[in-house]
Amino acid sequence: MTDMHNLPLEQRVLGPILAEKARTEGERPCMTVDGRTYSFAETDRLARQLGRGLRKMGVRKQDMITMLLPNSAEFVLTWYACCVVGAVMVPINPTYNGYMLDYILKDSGTRGLVVDRSLAPHSVTCFQNCDAENFSAITTCAPTISAGRTPRRLASP
Repeated sequence: MTDMHNLPLEQRVLGPILAEKARTEGERPCMTVDGRTYSFAETDRLARQLGRGLRKMGVRKQDMITMLLPNSAEFVLTWYACCVVGAVMVPINPTYNGYMLDYILKDSGTRGLVVDRSLAPHSVTCFQNCDAENFSAITTCAPTISAGRTPRRLASP
């Protein structure tokens, strides 16, 4: 692959770049989080698996996907999955709840929420107040993604 800085702007897309790195770098370390190392191939595989799960739940290109995740491998994998699907990630501070979370969910036009399992209980009350047509995917993430399992639907608003 050509040095990314020399690529035309339209080719500087993370999904294809990760796929190329997985093809050329394979088992080389991509990231290490909490003592666990993910190779480029594994990162690409997990991101694409999550992307397929998001598509299956109705996420489409240019949909806003809110990420309520702590700093984790799941955050990075969800970011890449959004890139693979063509969705726009809306990362928010995982300490937000109540009014702050409710405002961001409504104002961003989000169509999906990827939330850490530990944050799900206080998240459910916020997205229940959102327009049901606005959400196409509501999933739980950690440790599901890093274990290689497809995300599951938390609830239907």
